[in-house]
Amino acid sequence: MSDYIMVLHHRRTEQGKQTSNAGYYCEVDEGMSRYSNCVLLQSLSAVEDSNEKDTENQLTALRTHLLALGKTEGQLQSLKEKSLELGPVRPETSVVEILQLWQQVFRETFQQYHRLSARLVKSQDGAAALRLWQEYLLHVQSFLSGSIPEDYHSLTEHQHLCEVHQNLLTSQQSVLLSKSSGPDGQLGRGLVETSVVEQFNSLTNLHNETLARIMERHEEVRERIYSWDRYRADQARLLAWLKDTERERSRLQLRYIHVRRIPKVQARIQTLLEQVPVGEAQANSLQQQQGKLLHFCDDALATSIRMEHAAISQRISNLQAGLETWKDFLDRITGLTQSYDTQVSGVQAVFREVHAAVADPGGLPTSHTGMQNKLEVIRQLRSRLVELTADLEGVGVTQEQLKQFVSPMDMKSISQKVWILWQTQGDLDHQLSLLCHQLEEKLGLRLMFDTRQSRFLVWAGDVESRLDGSSSGDPEEVLRRLETELQSEVSLKRREVDWLHTTGQELIEVCPEEKGGIADKIQQVQEAWRRLQGLGEVRANRLHHILQTKSQLELRLAELRAWLHQVETQLSAPLVLESCTKEAVDNKLEQHQELQKTIEGQSGNIADVLNLCELFLTDCDNCKATINTESLITAIDTLERRWKNVCGRSAERKRRILAVFTLLQEILRLCHEQQVWLDKQERVLTDVSSRSDLGSQDEVLSLVSRVEGVIQEVKARSPALQILDKSYSKLAKESGLEIKNLQQLTALVRTTLQRWHALTPTAIGILQRLQRELQVIQGLCVGPREGSGDVDAGGRTVDTDPAPVHA
Repeated sequence: MSDYIMVLHHRRTEQGKQTSNAGYYCEVDEGMSRYSNCVLLQSLSAVEDSNEKDTENQLTALRTHLLALGKTEGQLQSLKEKSLELGPVRPETSVVEILQLWQQVFRETFQQYHRLSARLVKSQDGAAALRLWQEYLLHVQSFLSGSIPEDYHSLTEHQHLCEVHQNLLTSQQSVLLSKSSGPDGQLGRGLVETSVVEQFNSLTNLHNETLARIMERHEEVRERIYSWDRYRADQARLLAWLKDTERERSRLQLRYIHVRRIPKVQARIQTLLEQVPVGEAQANSLQQQQGKLLHFCDDALATSIRMEHAAISQRISNLQAGLETWKDFLDRITGLTQSYDTQVSGVQAVFREVHAAVADPGGLPTSHTGMQNKLEVIRQLRSRLVELTADLEGVGVTQEQLKQFVSPMDMKSISQKVWILWQTQGDLDHQLSLLCHQLEEKLGLRLMFDTRQSRFLVWAGDVESRLDGSSSGDPEEVLRRLETELQSEVSLKRREVDWLHTTGQELIEVCPEEKGGIADKIQQVQEAWRRLQGLGEVRANRLHHILQTKSQLELRLAELRAWLHQVETQLSAPLVLESCTKEAVDNKLEQHQELQKTIEGQSGNIADVLNLCELFLTDCDNCKATINTESLITAIDTLERRWKNVCGRSAERKRRILAVFTLLQEILRLCHEQQVWLDKQERVLTDVSSRSDLGSQDEVLSLVSRVEGVIQEVKARSPALQILDKSYSKLAKESGLEIKNLQQLTALVRTTLQRWHALTPTAIGILQRLQRELQVIQGLCVGPREGSGDVDAGGRTVDTDPAPVHA
């Protein structure tokens, strides 16, 4: 029966893929039903007709038959699922009925197996029962030693086999144990002899162990099937969702779409995109479940599972990519349509404004200002119409882009609207052109007046600019051109001014509403005319004034330079003092004071010249006259510098007079203080030098002692005499006195310094002479050598004194 059902199942599956003929399914179901009934009748009749001798064989056959029925259950369940997916063909024959028939067959077979087992026990054939029991247990052990299948269908078949073995073991145990002991104490009422008690006990233990293992195997298989069922259910749910989503996407009409349907289609695509994360979550859940399934799958099955999941993930990715692509496509169409609507709205707004100006019910204005304003408005509108050409071309570009996407009906409407916009632009431009010509004819006179008035003002401004520019030349040349060329050019424009005045008065009478504006323009012409007439005279007077000022400055600068030269000569002359008295110095200070008053008297004249020069330079800058003022500026700078130098030198000369007098007084005082000392020392040296006949050694030593005293006095007085020497040198270098006058005033000082510098050489000469005389007297001895050594030391000490100062 199992083989026949499998054959029918495969035939039904293959034919279901090729055709939808429902009659064929009915034929298959009827064949399966008839075969099942035949098998059932044959099985029952065979069991009823069998005798007790064949009980053992029948039990083996029934057990085999039960195992085969267990395998068939899984096939029937799979066939049932397929039938539910394909739908029932006829209500009287279906796979459900065949499954019910199988259940009846299995139930009857199991009951028959139970009856045969009980019959075998009742027959008191214990050895046969134990042998049959042992064989079955070994068969179950062999079944358990095999590995658990890896694919789903084999697991289902294995589960049903485990259930059959568990039921058979439980039934066998209940039958044997119920007969294992009687009231008389004989084991199994004589079923099992005493010799096989140990075998019975070992089989009981083996039975319990096998039952526990089969239950454990059943639980493990059930867990694996549960994982498979969950994975298959989630996979089926994901595939169903994916199928529905793809079918929903395929229903979208996206080629040459109607513009009004775009928002609805975008909403549907957005809804589908929002559902994609749900599918991705289900795919991730399947991937997590794969980790548990792949532990007990071989490489081929694991690869197949992974490939199925990769295919599903790829379908989800393709679905999302396709939806996003279509979404971007619709967004682009939406952007193009919005751009088209915006451009068309802007063009139509300008058309409405132009049409309102053309169709003004008030007609053309009568006033000059109104006509001018109207003409300006019309010209601006024409400019805007011309600028709309670029916008209309942009609308055409957008139209060409939309042609590839939107429906032909929408494109027809868009093309008609664009054509109407181009025609409207041409019509409005023609109407505005006619209005411009009409207004320009009426505004001719006013335009001519405005044009000539503007031209006159431009000419007047140009003449003023030329006058300003002409001032940059030589003043005499500029003055000549002002008196000739300007006057002739202004005289030629007299007729233009008269025409503007006359025409302006006429326009005031014709256009009274424009009286103020026209009168202002006439006033501008008159003011410009008066300004030009007076400009030449003012400029000529200014140039005359500049030339006169320049001549005056040059004359006064020459006078001041001569006076400064005279004063500088007086200040540079050396000082001459008649004597070193207070009266002579006061006389010299009075002379210098007279010179100082003369210098101060010229300060006002110097300031006037400097101010006049500054005013002259300012006038030159304001008049923009190109006058060579570099020499004048140089002369002014030189004058100012020499004036400051004269003032400084005058004050310095007065200070020098006072300083020279003070220094002379100090030198003379020092000189008088040293005169008495010098006289005394010279007398001592003269007295020693006058001794010619020296008779004794003591007398010579006494003279040597006096000479050495003079040398010591010179050394002691050396600082005071050095001060005198330095003061005299300072007076000679820095006093500014005339040389002859300085020699006259300091004759005593120079004599004193010469006497002081002569003391030491004179004393050393006398000391050497005395030494020679002492040697003659004493001969060659130590004393004279020591004296000579002392004299040499004194000579060396004196030699260190400063050299004489040259007067």
